[in-house]
Amino acid sequence: MFIYTRWLICILAAISVSNAQMTEEDSDPRIALLEKKIARLEHRVDYLSELLDQANVAELEEKVAQLQSAVAKKNQVMHEPAPTTKKVDNNQDKLFQDIKNMLAKQDMKRAQVALKRFIDQYPNSKHHYHAMFELANLMVLQGELLNAEPLFVKVSEQKRDAKAPDAWLRLMTIYWQTGRHKEAENAYQNLIDGYPRSPVAQLAKVQYKQWINIQHN
Repeated sequence: MFIYTRWLICILAAISVSNAQMTEEDSDPRIALLEKKIARLEHRVDYLSELLDQANVAELEEKVAQLQSAVAKKNQVMHEPAPTTKKVDNNQDKLFQDIKNMLAKQDMKRAQVALKRFIDQYPNSKHHYHAMFELANLMVLQGELLNAEPLFVKVSEQKRDAKAPDAWLRLMTIYWQTGRHKEAENAYQNLIDGYPRSPVAQLAKVQYKQWINIQHN
């Protein structure tokens, strides 16, 4: 539309120049006809210019509305309270406490099923590795040492987790009981070096010393 408008303006300019060059002696009925055409074209140009301006204004208004909507949504997200996360945490706390109650009541079958479900459903839970540790303990009680071993390994790798020292002690025991004495020694050393003041480390010292004495005797 803008290109068409400029084209009309150029035509009008050319006609005006031509008209200015005419003298009164050159005037004839054709000039009057041209003047009428020029008047109509000028009216058309004004009309098209007005339409173009209205289109630009409408487009700008739409863009402003979009920006205002985007800002409003962003402000809403920023100021929304975050009770959802707290609610999820509380729900996970309750579920894990229920599992601990099952363990305390020696309800091992239900506890094992609940632990597996909890580990699968809440990989980012603060109780994730504790649940993994308890599941591995149940496997040890059932004689499934090799199934429990990789779970204890995962827990032991979490240096800041409270169950990491206990996991190293369990690994040390599994390695020794399955005849992998060198790996048991490595697990023992990792426990002593990583958690020297831990009560679990002191227990490991006593246990490992007894094994060494039995082995030499």
